[in-house]
Amino acid sequence: GKELFLGGLKFMAIVIAWFAAVGLVIFASGERNQTLLVLPLVYLPLLGIVPWALHGAFRYRSSRTSWQGRRFRYKGDVFELAKVFWLGAILTVVTLSLYFPFFVMQLRRYFFENLEYGGHRFAFQGEG
Repeated sequence: GKELFLGGLKFMAIVIAWFAAVGLVIFASGERNQTLLVLPLVYLPLLGIVPWALHGAFRYRSSRTSWQGRRFRYKGDVFELAKVFWLGAILTVVTLSLYFPFFVMQLRRYFFENLEYGGHRFAFQGEG
């Protein structure tokens, strides 16, 4: 529980610091009408954190899961996951969410094909 709590505090500190910095920029510029121009600066970096958060959460969850005394191990790369995530996110937006089921299956495929148990990798055959 302590690790999850500390991880949540770190994430909230990053989010609060980011929103405070953007609010300070808006306040310092004195132009309240420029708020719409600043919104992409607020949300795009926060969305950039999502692949790293997913990677860390799955790695944590798999490392704390065991069966018959052996632990599972996630061997994925955060940058490969980021590629899968951003390609899927862009295609989901471009296709007006029609690609979303395929996007979810791509993420699951990436996670489960990089999961090991006792030296054996898992396979995933789901489709959108």
